[in-house]
Amino acid sequence: SRCAAASFPVWEAFRAEVPVAAARTTSLPEQAGGGALLFDPDDDADMADAIGRVWSNSGERARLIALGRARVAEFSWEKTAMETVEAVKGVKS
Repeated sequence: SRCAAASFPVWEAFRAEVPVAAARTTSLPEQAGGGALLFDPDDDADMADAIGRVWSNSGERARLIALGRARVAEFSWEKTAMETVEAVKGVKS
């Protein structure tokens, strides 16, 4: 996507433990946090190369799946709630 602020497909793919190739644009690189193979969305050859690497290289697929799994583990609703409580406490002080 060229204009997504938050990309649920990236997170869904991470949760489903499938490799991710994503455009190097908007907030996708930050969201992926190193867990996706990034490509230039204006470069068809770069996009095809990224998809081809994921498709044909089992080692690359395994690496990306592991990185995606680790990225998802960094986030949880419990962690979000705790950080929100701490932020509110900081505002109240």
